[in-house]
Amino acid sequence: MRKSTKLTEKILHDLYEYRVLTVTQIKNLYFKNKDSCYKQLYRMKKKGLVASRPIVRKRDGKKTAACYYITSKGINFLLEKKIIPKGRRADRNMVKGNEINDVLDINELHVHLHNKGYQLVERRAWNVEYGLNYNSLTSGGLITKDGKRYSVYMIAGNAEQETIARIKNEIIEQPQSSRFMIFFKGPNSFKYYRTHIKDGELGYIEYCLLPYNFIAFRLPFFPEQSYFVKLFTKFGKVEENRTKTSNTSFADYLLRIENGQEYYVCNFLLLDYAALARVSSYPMQQYKNDGRKIAIFCWKELRHLLTSIESYEFVEIFEVTEEHIQDHEDYEEVMNRLLNAEFRNPMAED
Repeated sequence: MRKSTKLTEKILHDLYEYRVLTVTQIKNLYFKNKDSCYKQLYRMKKKGLVASRPIVRKRDGKKTAACYYITSKGINFLLEKKIIPKGRRADRNMVKGNEINDVLDINELHVHLHNKGYQLVERRAWNVEYGLNYNSLTSGGLITKDGKRYSVYMIAGNAEQETIARIKNEIIEQPQSSRFMIFFKGPNSFKYYRTHIKDGELGYIEYCLLPYNFIAFRLPFFPEQSYFVKLFTKFGKVEENRTKTSNTSFADYLLRIENGQEYYVCNFLLLDYAALARVSSYPMQQYKNDGRKIAIFCWKELRHLLTSIESYEFVEIFEVTEEHIQDHEDYEEVMNRLLNAEFRNPMAED
Protein backbone atom coordinates (compact mmCIF):
# COMPACT_ATOMS: atom_id res chain seq x y z
CA MET A 1 0.00 0.00 0.00
CA ARG A 2 1.24 3.47 -0.85
CA LYS A 3 2.42 5.51 2.12
CA SER A 4 0.09 8.41 1.25
CA THR A 5 -2.92 6.07 1.16
CA LYS A 6 -2.07 4.62 4.55
CA LEU A 7 -1.65 8.12 5.94
CA THR A 8 -5.00 9.14 4.50
CA GLU A 9 -6.64 6.19 6.23
CA LYS A 10 -5.09 7.08 9.60
CA ILE A 11 -6.05 10.74 9.41
CA LEU A 12 -9.60 9.93 8.33
CA HIS A 13 -9.98 7.38 11.12
CA ASP A 14 -8.84 9.93 13.69
CA LEU A 15 -11.19 12.56 12.28
CA TYR A 16 -14.04 10.04 12.41
CA GLU A 17 -13.21 8.83 15.91
CA TYR A 18 -12.40 12.19 17.51
CA ARG A 19 -14.58 14.34 15.21
CA VAL A 20 -12.37 17.41 14.83
CA LEU A 21 -8.64 18.21 14.90
CA THR A 22 -6.51 21.30 14.26
CA VAL A 23 -3.67 21.41 11.75
CA THR A 24 -1.18 21.46 14.64
CA GLN A 25 -2.79 18.39 16.19
CA ILE A 26 -2.68 16.48 12.89
CA LYS A 27 0.91 17.57 12.40
CA ASN A 28 1.86 16.34 15.89
CA LEU A 29 0.20 13.02 15.16
CA TYR A 30 1.70 12.22 11.77
CA PHE A 31 4.19 14.76 10.40
CA LYS A 32 7.59 16.24 11.13
CA ASN A 33 6.66 19.67 9.78
CA LYS A 34 3.55 21.67 8.95
CA ASP A 35 4.34 22.00 5.24
CA SER A 36 3.96 18.24 4.74
CA CYS A 37 0.81 18.30 6.83
CA TYR A 38 -0.77 21.11 4.81
CA LYS A 39 0.04 19.33 1.51
CA GLN A 40 -1.58 16.11 2.70
CA LEU A 41 -4.69 17.90 3.97
CA TYR A 42 -4.93 19.88 0.71
CA ARG A 43 -4.97 16.63 -1.29
CA MET A 44 -7.59 15.10 0.98
CA LYS A 45 -9.73 18.23 0.86
CA LYS A 46 -9.51 18.35 -2.93
CA LYS A 47 -10.80 14.76 -3.07
CA GLY A 48 -13.71 15.72 -0.82
CA LEU A 49 -12.64 13.43 2.04
CA VAL A 50 -12.28 16.23 4.59
CA ALA A 51 -13.45 19.80 5.06
CA SER A 52 -12.35 22.66 7.26
CA ARG A 53 -13.90 25.45 9.26
CA PRO A 54 -12.49 28.33 11.36
CA ILE A 55 -11.91 28.13 15.09
CA VAL A 56 -13.48 31.07 16.89
CA ARG A 57 -11.87 32.28 20.10
CA LYS A 58 -14.36 32.42 22.96
CA ARG A 59 -13.36 35.68 24.55
CA ASP A 60 -13.62 37.96 21.50
CA GLY A 61 -15.09 35.92 18.63
CA LYS A 62 -11.89 36.24 16.59
CA LYS A 63 -11.06 33.50 14.08
CA THR A 64 -7.68 32.08 15.13
CA ALA A 65 -7.03 29.00 12.95
CA ALA A 66 -8.72 26.21 11.03
CA CYS A 67 -9.84 22.77 12.12
CA TYR A 68 -10.67 19.73 10.01
CA TYR A 69 -13.51 17.22 10.07
CA ILE A 70 -14.48 14.19 7.99
CA THR A 71 -17.10 14.37 5.22
CA SER A 72 -19.67 11.81 4.05
CA LYS A 73 -17.25 10.84 1.29
CA GLY A 74 -14.52 10.34 3.88
CA ILE A 75 -16.76 8.08 5.97
CA ASN A 76 -17.69 6.04 2.88
CA PHE A 77 -13.96 5.67 2.14
CA LEU A 78 -13.43 4.15 5.61
CA LEU A 79 -16.42 1.84 5.15
CA GLU A 80 -15.20 0.64 1.73
CA LYS A 81 -11.77 -0.09 3.22
CA LYS A 82 -13.47 -1.90 6.14
CA ILE A 83 -11.57 0.35 8.56
CA ILE A 84 -14.82 0.95 10.47
CA PRO A 85 -17.63 -1.64 10.70
CA LYS A 86 -20.43 0.88 10.31
CA GLY A 87 -20.54 4.64 10.02
CA ARG A 88 -22.30 7.54 11.67
CA ARG A 89 -23.77 10.13 9.35
CA ALA A 90 -21.31 12.97 8.76
CA ASP A 91 -23.71 15.58 10.16
CA ARG A 92 -24.05 13.58 13.37
CA ASN A 93 -20.30 13.26 13.63
CA MET A 94 -19.76 17.01 13.29
CA VAL A 95 -19.13 19.13 16.37
CA LYS A 96 -21.34 22.15 16.99
CA GLY A 97 -19.56 25.48 16.63
CA ASN A 98 -19.78 26.43 20.32
CA GLU A 99 -18.34 23.04 21.35
CA ILE A 100 -15.35 22.93 19.01
CA ASN A 101 -12.77 24.36 21.42
CA ASP A 102 -13.83 21.99 24.20
CA VAL A 103 -13.60 18.93 21.93
CA LEU A 104 -10.20 20.06 20.62
CA ASP A 105 -9.03 20.44 24.23
CA ILE A 106 -10.09 16.87 24.99
CA ASN A 107 -8.44 15.56 21.83
CA GLU A 108 -5.05 16.76 23.09
CA LEU A 109 -5.06 13.56 25.17
CA HIS A 110 -4.99 11.54 21.95
CA VAL A 111 -2.52 13.84 20.22
CA HIS A 112 0.13 13.80 22.93
CA LEU A 113 -0.40 10.33 24.38
CA HIS A 114 -1.47 7.92 21.63
CA ASN A 115 2.06 6.87 20.66
CA LYS A 116 3.12 6.57 24.30
CA GLY A 117 0.83 3.65 24.97
CA TYR A 118 -2.31 5.44 26.16
CA GLN A 119 -5.72 5.11 24.55
CA LEU A 120 -8.33 7.88 24.59
CA VAL A 121 -11.90 6.55 24.49
CA GLU A 122 -14.28 9.06 22.94
CA ARG A 123 -16.96 10.40 25.27
CA ARG A 124 -19.96 8.72 23.67
CA ALA A 125 -18.35 5.27 23.68
CA TRP A 126 -17.20 5.70 27.30
CA ASN A 127 -20.68 6.75 28.43
CA VAL A 128 -22.19 3.64 26.84
CA GLU A 129 -19.57 1.34 28.37
CA TYR A 130 -20.03 2.76 31.87
CA GLY A 131 -23.78 3.24 31.71
CA LEU A 132 -23.60 7.02 31.94
CA ASN A 133 -26.36 9.34 30.82
CA TYR A 134 -26.00 10.93 27.39
CA ASN A 135 -25.88 14.32 29.13
CA SER A 136 -23.02 13.25 31.38
CA LEU A 137 -20.30 15.85 31.83
CA THR A 138 -17.53 13.30 31.39
CA SER A 139 -15.01 14.01 28.62
CA GLY A 140 -14.38 10.33 27.88
CA GLY A 141 -11.92 7.78 29.20
CA LEU A 142 -8.17 7.29 29.25
CA ILE A 143 -6.53 3.86 29.39
CA THR A 144 -2.86 3.56 30.29
CA LYS A 145 -0.40 1.13 28.74
CA ASP A 146 -0.76 -1.21 31.72
CA GLY A 147 -4.57 -1.15 31.60
CA LYS A 148 -5.61 1.39 34.20
CA ARG A 149 -8.89 2.99 33.18
CA TYR A 150 -9.64 6.58 34.14
CA SER A 151 -12.86 8.51 33.73
CA VAL A 152 -11.81 11.94 32.44
CA TYR A 153 -13.34 15.33 33.15
CA MET A 154 -12.24 18.78 31.99
CA ILE A 155 -13.20 21.92 33.84
CA ALA A 156 -12.96 25.43 32.40
CA GLY A 157 -10.82 27.94 34.21
CA ASN A 158 -13.87 30.10 34.86
CA ALA A 159 -16.28 27.23 35.55
CA GLU A 160 -19.32 28.08 37.64
CA GLN A 161 -19.64 26.53 41.08
CA GLU A 162 -22.87 24.86 39.94
CA THR A 163 -21.00 23.05 37.14
CA ILE A 164 -18.29 21.86 39.54
CA ALA A 165 -20.98 20.62 41.95
CA ARG A 166 -22.63 18.66 39.11
CA ILE A 167 -19.33 17.01 38.21
CA LYS A 168 -18.67 16.08 41.83
CA ASN A 169 -22.13 14.55 42.19
CA GLU A 170 -21.73 12.68 38.92
CA ILE A 171 -18.44 11.18 40.09
CA ILE A 172 -19.98 10.06 43.38
CA GLU A 173 -22.77 8.33 41.44
CA GLN A 174 -20.33 6.34 39.26
CA PRO A 175 -19.96 2.98 41.05
CA GLN A 176 -18.30 1.42 37.98
CA SER A 177 -15.37 3.85 38.01
CA SER A 178 -12.64 3.91 40.63
CA ARG A 179 -10.03 6.09 38.92
CA PHE A 180 -10.52 9.68 37.81
CA MET A 181 -8.45 12.33 36.04
CA ILE A 182 -9.91 15.81 36.30
CA PHE A 183 -8.12 18.44 34.20
CA PHE A 184 -8.40 22.14 34.99
CA LYS A 185 -8.02 24.73 32.24
CA GLY A 186 -7.17 27.53 34.64
CA PRO A 187 -5.94 28.14 38.21
CA ASN A 188 -9.22 29.49 39.59
CA SER A 189 -11.28 26.34 39.09
CA PHE A 190 -8.30 24.19 40.17
CA LYS A 191 -7.99 26.08 43.45
CA TYR A 192 -11.74 26.10 44.09
CA TYR A 193 -12.13 22.38 43.42
CA ARG A 194 -9.24 21.17 45.58
CA THR A 195 -10.09 23.49 48.49
CA HIS A 196 -13.69 22.25 48.55
CA ILE A 197 -13.03 18.51 48.54
CA LYS A 198 -14.87 16.61 51.25
CA ASP A 199 -13.51 13.41 52.80
CA GLY A 200 -16.43 11.43 51.39
CA GLU A 201 -15.32 12.26 47.84
CA LEU A 202 -11.92 10.59 48.17
CA GLY A 203 -12.81 6.93 48.65
CA TYR A 204 -11.43 5.96 45.23
CA ILE A 205 -8.30 4.18 44.09
CA GLU A 206 -7.12 7.36 42.33
CA TYR A 207 -8.56 10.88 42.23
CA CYS A 208 -6.14 13.03 40.23
CA LEU A 209 -6.68 16.80 39.98
CA LEU A 210 -4.42 17.94 37.16
CA PRO A 211 -3.49 21.25 35.54
CA TYR A 212 -4.37 21.06 31.85
CA ASN A 213 -0.73 21.36 30.74
CA PHE A 214 0.01 17.96 32.31
CA ILE A 215 -1.46 16.45 29.13
CA ALA A 216 1.44 17.61 26.98
CA PHE A 217 4.24 17.96 29.54
CA ARG A 218 3.83 15.33 32.27
CA LEU A 219 1.63 12.39 31.25
CA PRO A 220 3.82 11.42 28.25
CA PHE A 221 6.58 10.42 30.70
CA PHE A 222 4.41 7.94 32.62
CA PRO A 223 2.39 5.64 30.33
CA GLU A 224 2.64 2.80 32.86
CA GLN A 225 3.68 2.13 36.45
CA SER A 226 7.22 1.00 35.59
CA TYR A 227 8.16 4.58 34.60
CA PHE A 228 7.30 5.81 38.09
CA VAL A 229 9.38 3.02 39.60
CA LYS A 230 12.34 4.00 37.45
CA LEU A 231 12.07 7.57 38.73
CA PHE A 232 11.72 6.49 42.39
CA THR A 233 14.85 4.37 41.97
CA LYS A 234 16.88 7.54 41.44
CA PHE A 235 16.31 8.28 45.13
CA GLY A 236 17.08 4.82 46.54
CA LYS A 237 16.26 1.13 46.34
CA VAL A 238 12.63 0.40 45.48
CA GLU A 239 10.66 -2.77 46.07
CA GLU A 240 7.02 -3.71 45.88
CA ASN A 241 4.98 -3.34 49.05
CA ARG A 242 3.80 -6.91 49.50
CA THR A 243 2.31 -6.40 52.96
CA LYS A 244 -0.27 -3.72 52.30
CA THR A 245 -2.80 -3.02 55.02
CA SER A 246 -5.73 -0.63 55.15
CA ASN A 247 -3.34 1.89 56.72
CA THR A 248 -0.80 1.63 53.90
CA SER A 249 -3.10 1.14 50.92
CA PHE A 250 -1.64 4.30 49.35
CA ALA A 251 1.80 2.67 49.05
CA ASP A 252 2.45 0.32 46.15
CA TYR A 253 6.19 0.51 46.87
CA LEU A 254 8.77 0.78 49.61
CA LEU A 255 11.88 2.95 49.34
CA ARG A 256 15.19 2.54 51.17
CA ILE A 257 17.66 5.39 50.84
CA GLU A 258 21.43 5.31 51.28
CA ASN A 259 21.42 5.85 55.05
CA GLY A 260 19.11 2.87 55.53
CA GLN A 261 15.92 4.82 56.25
CA GLU A 262 12.83 3.09 54.84
CA TYR A 263 9.69 4.73 53.55
CA TYR A 264 6.26 3.90 52.27
CA VAL A 265 5.98 5.60 48.88
CA CYS A 266 3.07 7.94 48.21
CA ASN A 267 2.98 8.92 44.54
CA PHE A 268 1.66 12.48 44.25
CA LEU A 269 3.21 13.17 40.85
CA LEU A 270 -0.23 13.01 39.23
CA LEU A 271 -1.77 14.95 42.12
CA ASP A 272 -3.71 11.99 43.45
CA TYR A 273 -5.74 13.45 46.29
CA ALA A 274 -7.20 10.05 47.22
CA ALA A 275 -3.69 8.83 48.10
CA LEU A 276 -3.04 12.06 50.00
CA ALA A 277 -6.21 11.57 52.02
CA ARG A 278 -5.04 8.10 53.07
CA VAL A 279 -1.68 9.54 54.14
CA SER A 280 -3.52 12.14 56.24
CA SER A 281 -5.28 9.37 58.16
CA TYR A 282 -2.13 7.27 58.65
CA PRO A 283 -1.93 6.35 62.37
CA MET A 284 1.07 7.66 64.28
CA GLN A 285 1.21 4.40 66.19
CA GLN A 286 2.08 2.43 63.05
CA TYR A 287 4.97 4.78 62.38
CA LYS A 288 6.23 4.22 65.92
CA ASN A 289 5.86 0.46 65.51
CA ASP A 290 7.67 -0.10 62.18
CA GLY A 291 9.80 3.05 61.94
CA ARG A 292 8.93 3.73 58.30
CA LYS A 293 8.18 7.26 57.23
CA ILE A 294 6.08 8.18 54.22
CA ALA A 295 7.92 9.54 51.18
CA ILE A 296 5.61 11.78 49.15
CA PHE A 297 6.92 12.25 45.62
CA CYS A 298 5.88 15.64 44.27
CA TRP A 299 6.91 18.04 41.51
CA LYS A 300 9.06 20.75 43.07
CA GLU A 301 6.95 23.57 41.66
CA LEU A 302 3.81 22.08 43.22
CA ARG A 303 5.17 21.45 46.71
CA HIS A 304 2.96 24.26 48.03
CA LEU A 305 0.00 21.89 47.58
CA LEU A 306 1.38 19.82 50.48
CA THR A 307 1.66 22.54 53.12
CA SER A 308 -1.13 20.99 55.19
CA ILE A 309 0.61 17.62 55.42
CA GLU A 310 4.38 18.15 55.23
CA SER A 311 4.55 19.09 58.94
CA TYR A 312 3.51 15.55 59.92
CA GLU A 313 6.32 13.83 61.81
CA PHE A 314 6.20 10.74 59.61
CA VAL A 315 6.07 12.58 56.25
CA GLU A 316 9.03 13.56 54.09
CA ILE A 317 8.68 15.31 50.72
CA PHE A 318 10.83 14.09 47.82
CA GLU A 319 10.95 16.84 45.20
CA VAL A 320 11.05 15.82 41.55
CA THR A 321 12.49 18.24 38.97
CA GLU A 322 13.15 18.33 35.23
CA GLU A 323 16.57 16.79 35.88
CA HIS A 324 14.95 13.56 37.00
CA ILE A 325 13.19 13.03 33.66
CA GLN A 326 15.80 14.32 31.22
CA ASP A 327 16.97 10.77 30.43
CA HIS A 328 13.45 9.72 29.37
CA GLU A 329 13.32 8.61 25.73
CA ASP A 330 10.58 11.16 24.95
CA TYR A 331 12.05 14.15 26.79
CA GLU A 332 13.46 15.87 23.70
CA GLU A 333 10.21 15.45 21.76
CA VAL A 334 8.13 16.87 24.61
CA MET A 335 10.46 19.83 25.09
CA ASN A 336 10.46 20.60 21.35
CA ARG A 337 6.67 20.85 21.44
CA LEU A 338 6.97 23.25 24.35
CA LEU A 339 9.55 25.40 22.55
CA ASN A 340 7.52 25.44 19.33
CA ALA A 341 4.23 26.07 21.14
CA GLU A 342 2.70 22.95 19.56
CA PHE A 343 0.08 22.42 22.22
CA ARG A 344 -3.28 23.89 23.12
CA ASN A 345 -3.56 26.56 25.80
CA PRO A 346 -7.22 26.87 26.82
CA MET A 347 -6.49 29.90 29.00
CA ALA A 348 -5.64 31.81 25.81
CA GLU A 349 -8.92 30.74 24.21
CA ASP A 350 -11.24 31.84 27.04
